[in-house]
Amino acid sequence: NDRENMKNITNKLWTWVTLSSVIFTLSTFISCSQQEIEPAGSTKDAPLAIASAGVAELTTRATITTQNSTDYLTGGSIGVYVYSTTGDSYKGDNIKWTYRNGFWELDAETVVLFENNGEKQQIAAYYPYAEPTEDKIQITLPEAYGDDYDNYDYLYGEYARLTSNPAAIKMKHLMAKVTVNVTTGTDIDAGDGVKSVELVGVPRTADWTLPDVTLSNYGTNADIALYGKGSAYCGYALPNEAESLALRITTDSGRLFTLTALLDNAETTDDTEVLSSGIHYTISVKVGKDKVTIEQISTSDFDSPFGDGWNNENDLK
Repeated sequence: NDRENMKNITNKLWTWVTLSSVIFTLSTFISCSQQEIEPAGSTKDAPLAIASAGVAELTTRATITTQNSTDYLTGGSIGVYVYSTTGDSYKGDNIKWTYRNGFWELDAETVVLFENNGEKQQIAAYYPYAEPTEDKIQITLPEAYGDDYDNYDYLYGEYARLTSNPAAIKMKHLMAKVTVNVTTGTDIDAGDGVKSVELVGVPRTADWTLPDVTLSNYGTNADIALYGKGSAYCGYALPNEAESLALRITTDSGRLFTLTALLDNAETTDDTEVLSSGIHYTISVKVGKDKVTIEQISTSDFDSPFGDGWNNENDLK
């Protein structure tokens, strides 16, 4: 009997110890869950992920969604560059990420680890993804823009500290956008209107050094017809050091008018404006029977809905 009692006491003691261990483990887990537990992705050496890539006033070939006044890419692929001063595990060039089913998914074999040190690790990106040669691709603009002119809205995200994982990448517009708004004077012949508006003597090709804003090796200047949307004619131009844009307007009756829009704003006398990346140039012109007049030029950042306008006295040249 003593032996049997001792066995029962031992079993009960073991059961109590086991239950106590379980209770302690559960209480510890609950206690930790009530605190702010650092996500695994934000710890050092976790695989890098992409949370978002977006830019204000985004218009591209990819699907987009708008949140908090910022448009985010929700389609297509981006190329990601990660730089680190530490080692190869924390860096990679032109890593392809594709947006699928609500997430950016890694489309490459390269897995970059999050260093959790923005002083040592930086991230950059561009859109749309391409296969560069020595980190360069050639951009070619069309001879005439069609209704798909937004397909030439290239994006880039400059190197910035990588301080969070998943990473949020802020993009910018690479191209200069041009819109020519046309009105007709009362003196124009009945039935005569504007047939086409062209950019004259602008480069159609250039090499783009990824992933920043650098363009080089511009091709021979040529003419590009803008896409007509009612009285507005739209397209893109390669940013360069040009201080003016030459336009050619052709009417239905076959008359040709060539005029020059100066990009310099008289209000900023200390600077000379050139055809710049990420700027939307809106040029208002009035077509008469014998001449075309530029009435106003305005500029705005793609990132801002507000423009900066000034009058321009350029008449027909």
